[in-house]
This record gives sequence, structure tokens and C-alpha cells, in this order.
Amino acid sequence: PRGAQLMPLDPPRHPPSRALAAKLFTPNRLKQNEEFMATFADELIEELLERGEVEFGDAYAKPFTLLVIADLLGVPPEDHETFRGWLGGQRGTAGDPEGRHVGDQVFANLEPYFTRYIEQRRAAPSADVMSHLASVRFADGELPDVMDVVRLAAVLFAAGQETTARLLMSGMRVLCEQPDVAEELRSDPAAIPNFVEECLRLESPIKGSFRLALCDTEL
Repeated sequence: PRGAQLMPLDPPRHPPSRALAAKLFTPNRLKQNEEFMATFADELIEELLERGEVEFGDAYAKPFTLLVIADLLGVPPEDHETFRGWLGGQRGTAGDPEGRHVGDQVFANLEPYFTRYIEQRRAAPSADVMSHLASVRFADGELPDVMDVVRLAAVLFAAGQETTARLLMSGMRVLCEQPDVAEELRSDPAAIPNFVEECLRLESPIKGSFRLALCDTEL
């Protein structure tokens, strides 16, 4: 399963497939994505204020990560709520009433979605990010197969969900358990990047995923 995804590919297929990703994340695209992050963060916080009490992972970390990556890959705003329904981290999403196979369903939903969009943009390009995704080429100028681009988009989309949401949740836990740190960051926002780096160092999302993999192996 997923053997055609980027991670298990060997040379000579892996290097050119990986290089496609670098062509997607231009400085201009990242700047636009940063602007989306700021706006969307405010929108999500407004939702939380209306509720009064929330579970931070499902209410903020997962939808924030989801739609930031969706925006980065050029998913049109009108489709954002559809994506949020698929990958919001809630039990019973993506056609899985018990919430046991959401990760598998992510790929099942993403591939048809991106296939349709890539094919449409190749047939009728427009001035949007998805058209850029559809037109990106290998270093030798060859246009990738549609499924090569679709799999790249899907793996970037799904891989970022786990690690980024985990980082946000571990950071929030630190702030809740150590309110003096929260006050320090409020008084000195320039220290926030260092705080993020320390969260990555002390409780890396990759370490958490690795521990889960070991537990699954032992079971």
C-alpha cells in the first residue's frame, strides 16, 4: 500500500520527484501563504471565543494545519470547508464511522480531488496556484504524469498534518502547564521563535510518531 508514494521510491525515480516539491514553494508563494495563516488564525480564534471551551487539537491545531497546507497547495477557498470535513480529526469523518482509518481515507479522498483539478488546469490553465502545480516540470523539462503530481500533492498534504498539529498541541500544553512562559512570550513576542525551536527539540512530532510506530510494531 502507498508503494508509489514519494517516501519509498528509490533512485532514479526519487530525486526528480522530490525536486518537484522545491519548485512549488517559491518565496512569493510562501509569503502569500503566510498572509493566509495570519488571517485564518484570527478566524479560528473567533470561533473558539464563541464556544467558550474547546479541545485544542480538534478545534484549532488540526483545522489550522489542514487549511494552511491546503492554501499552500492552491486548494480554492470554496473547497476549504470540504477539506476541513475530511481531515478535521473528528471521529466519523471521511466515511469512517468509527474513526479507525482516517489516514487511509485521506489518501482515498485526496487523489480523486487533485486528479480532477490537475487535469482541468492542464486543459485550461489559469492564474492560480493549482495551475502552477499542474504545469511544474522535472529538471529535464519533461512534464510529469498527472498521478506523479497528484501523489506528491497528497503526500505533502497528509504528511504535514500529523507533525504540525502535534507541534501546536505540545506547544499549547507547555503554555498551559507553565503560565509564566506564556506571560513571558506575551511581553516579548520576539522570543516566540526560540520557544517553537525548544518545543521541537524537547517534544519533536517526529519522535512522537516514531514512538507510536514502535508501539504498533510491538503490538
